[in-house]
Amino acid sequence: GDALVGPLPFVDMRRNVLDEFLSADAAARGAQVRLETTVNRMARTTEGFEIETRDGVARSRYLVGADGFTSTVRERLFTEKLDINTAALALEYWFEWDHGVRHRDFYVEPELLPLGYSYAFPKDAHTITVGIAGLEIDNLRELLERMLQLPRYKALTGPSPRVAVHGARIPYKPLSNPREGRLLLVGDA
Repeated sequence: GDALVGPLPFVDMRRNVLDEFLSADAAARGAQVRLETTVNRMARTTEGFEIETRDGVARSRYLVGADGFTSTVRERLFTEKLDINTAALALEYWFEWDHGVRHRDFYVEPELLPLGYSYAFPKDAHTITVGIAGLEIDNLRELLERMLQLPRYKALTGPSPRVAVHGARIPYKPLSNPREGRLLLVGDA
């Protein structure tokens, strides 16, 4: 039969580092990269796409929507719509200390979080994130604070106070197809 082997290798990095890496690589390959730019208008054309910003108009044969759960690309150009009511809520705290964790862990805490999970992800040797994600959570922050009092989470967070807080929406029901012609949605878009 099939065997599950773990822990599997992974790379976890800060989002800004990934964004900078991908942008630099795209620019090195000839793409025009525009960061921190608001899109005023976007449209499909016979050749691909036309995107208008305050800096002018850009045209491309392909378009990748990597703009998150509230994707402007998806809302303006994609035929299928994502039901916002099927989104999970997520909240994570970041802790900085020599945690020694080298793998990602997911936990199930049915008595506290019946429709979700908790997790611990090392960002690097000195930063770990501990968070929760799920459906039908009334008070996300209160629930995470309660979970952090449990022994397993106290061991993960160590002596450090939290140094950052991040929240997000996570699509639980994906689109039936993330691609329409030359348009591709990636990530949480």
